[in-house]
Amino acid sequence: DPGVELNSANMTVSNLEINSDTATDDFEIKGGTTFTVTGNLSILNGDLEVAQTGQGAATLIVQGNLTINDQLELVVADCVIEVGGNWTQVGLFDASVNSIVRFNGSTAQTVDMEASTVNTDFEYLEIYNSAGVLFLDNSIGDFEVDENFTVLANGSVTIQDAVCHIGSGTDTF
Repeated sequence: DPGVELNSANMTVSNLEINSDTATDDFEIKGGTTFTVTGNLSILNGDLEVAQTGQGAATLIVQGNLTINDQLELVVADCVIEVGGNWTQVGLFDASVNSIVRFNGSTAQTVDMEASTVNTDFEYLEIYNSAGVLFLDNSIGDFEVDENFTVLANGSVTIQDAVCHIGSGTDTF
């Protein structure tokens, strides 16, 4: 059972730091909800689960930076994660079927996986940022987009010293 469970339809907080004594199911955003962090979201110790299979879609909006540390999971099932700031990943990001990660900042964004020791797999990856998104390498140098990789009009992507594996979906650049 999760330590904190969000069941209301919509909730907004300014900043959120997850730092638990246990490393499983610490914060859960239920399907059918929208959870907005107007500042930064830091997952320091513990899990953040966004929607479970069969609950319907959920949306997590992080208008600031998203940080995933200490081999932790951000589990995403049938939902959308929007990131307006930078993505820093040391721990594990696990994207489930039909999940979308959308970078939509108004200034240049960085996806920093340099300290991660695991591959990062996105299902659907969308870039809505005309200032650009820079993907930095990680210690094993790979990230994957299993379905669609879309860079929308005026968006730009730079992949620096990394390998991007693109799956069988429809990709738009």
